[in-house]
Amino acid sequence: MTKADADGLYRVLRDSQRTWAVYNTLTGEQASIMDLQLIGLTRADAEDFMSLLNWLQARRRECGNF
Repeated sequence: MTKADADGLYRVLRDSQRTWAVYNTLTGEQASIMDLQLIGLTRADAEDFMSLLNWLQARRRECGNF
């Protein structure tokens, strides 16, 4: 886990079906990319998506919208 992941807006959560989801720590909502809901994932896939979303969020803070 990178520093961006540890301090990031997005986290990984295990759901009731024993799969993994990515969620927003501020709103508690499940994350999505376009129309792709980030639920029902393997742990590795969920962690990859979480890292991507946290990296994008960190870049947005540094650079503004891009």
